[in-house]
Amino acid sequence: MRKSRRKPIFIIIEVIIVLAFLVGGGIALYPFFNSMYYNHRDQSLISEFSEFTMNIQKIRVDDEDNGSYKMISGLKEDLEEYNQQLITEGQGKINDIMEYSSFPVDINQYGLPDEMIGYISIQAIGVKLPLYLGADYENMVKGAAVMGQTSAPIGGENTNCVIAGHAGWRGTNKFRYLENLKLGDQIDIVNPWGTLTYNVVESKIIYPNEINEVLIRQRKDMITLVTCHPYSSNGEYRLLVYAERTEQ
Repeated sequence: MRKSRRKPIFIIIEVIIVLAFLVGGGIALYPFFNSMYYNHRDQSLISEFSEFTMNIQKIRVDDEDNGSYKMISGLKEDLEEYNQQLITEGQGKINDIMEYSSFPVDINQYGLPDEMIGYISIQAIGVKLPLYLGADYENMVKGAAVMGQTSAPIGGENTNCVIAGHAGWRGTNKFRYLENLKLGDQIDIVNPWGTLTYNVVESKIIYPNEINEVLIRQRKDMITLVTCHPYSSNGEYRLLVYAERTEQ
């Protein structure tokens, strides 16, 4: 008895179906695997940063003349000087959107892991992201970013550190659930010199050109988190979350 032979056209159709299934499955799973990759990367960088700062603190105790400790101390002095300059000279350049992406203090020379200034932790919405200076494209993809012409994340009276984050990025949440924060929720900023603790005091939705809403407020030690809103709007508005420092 002769075995039936499938026509080539049917074989081709079967191959196409299998390929379509594999491609479709890959597309469907892409956000999941992308999220896994970035989450793993974020936590690895944060762990590396934590180890780095622990070593710096140990050096401070054992040998304040150590070159690495002096270098990090120099960075803090530069950031303090920059914050003071914003207070005395104002934030006039903040009207230029290009100023947001750059940061006057060059962090490249201080030996910090991945050139991070630290990380931001918001337990209430499960956020823990590397923190960078300058809200350019690269930094926004890698984590959260301090906008230029706003205060450096070191605290102090008359400071407002404005931190931008995407409302989701290729399968990662980033600042997507910022709107779920409630009054009193805690936000921690960890830098090379310690942890700054803030509590949410207000949130609002603004147009992107309402610059006055992110300026320094007199006698306040605060941070402002900013992301696009609503999630599906492609950046029509901005969601702001204000938080004030509770530990000096």
